[in-house]
Amino acid sequence: MICHLKSRRLLRIAGVDAAIFLQNTLTNDIRRITAETPLQYNLLLTPQGKILSEIFVVWQAENTYLLDVYAPRQSDLIRRLMMFLLRAKVTIEELPEQSSGVFARFGEAANAEPGWLQDPRRSGLGTRRYISDAILPTADDEYHYNDFCISQGVATAEAIRHEQDFVHDVGFEKLNAIAWDKGCFIGQEVAARVEHRGLAKKGLYHVTADAALDATAPLADAAGTSFGEVRQLSHDAKSGLALIKNIVFQEDIHLLNAGVPVIIHSAVHLKTKF
Repeated sequence: MICHLKSRRLLRIAGVDAAIFLQNTLTNDIRRITAETPLQYNLLLTPQGKILSEIFVVWQAENTYLLDVYAPRQSDLIRRLMMFLLRAKVTIEELPEQSSGVFARFGEAANAEPGWLQDPRRSGLGTRRYISDAILPTADDEYHYNDFCISQGVATAEAIRHEQDFVHDVGFEKLNAIAWDKGCFIGQEVAARVEHRGLAKKGLYHVTADAALDATAPLADAAGTSFGEVRQLSHDAKSGLALIKNIVFQEDIHLLNAGVPVIIHSAVHLKTKF
């Protein structure tokens, strides 16, 4: 299946200092992006280690990159990048929505055609393609792709509380978003401390229920004590991503959402980490 990700926008970062600028700002190792491995997942963090934006960086040519970004965060991201530019010889250009697009392909034959780039987060997430002309392919609605990501337990931008969530809250440390060996990046000290000391106290998990989940109601035990919240719902609302405290797995607590029992997928596997 091919979906047009209309919630995504494209920026072009170019100039003699483009690679250095991105290397010093984003969480991953930009030096590893080449014509042979042209797509990389990245984050922009606050100095306190909280998530400002999640970004796919696409190699176009030497010192020229596309940034695949979440549309509602685009203006803020540009503003933040401009703050970090200082005297760097870099230009930031918004590509017009009418003549560019981000597409995702998943399921059978996800890698069957040239021009599609392997999703760098992990295997099984399909491919992405970036179109910079007026001829855009026919595609299905974006909610199909969001439902697919939910089923894989992978956060899209909709599941993030920007400027509130830390890297480990939403599982980005498991999605090849950070090069821990690259040296400094904005927010590196906090993120690295949580990573190396195992300080994460909650995480994002795929949950399902026999009835529609209620994003306004907490995930609670039978006594009503809250242990999590629904962050993103599937199209039929019977599946979603939820932020859940680790103590749920340590003490085998069963959760309800508005009185409906909730199944946490992969919980048995994840319990072995505690």
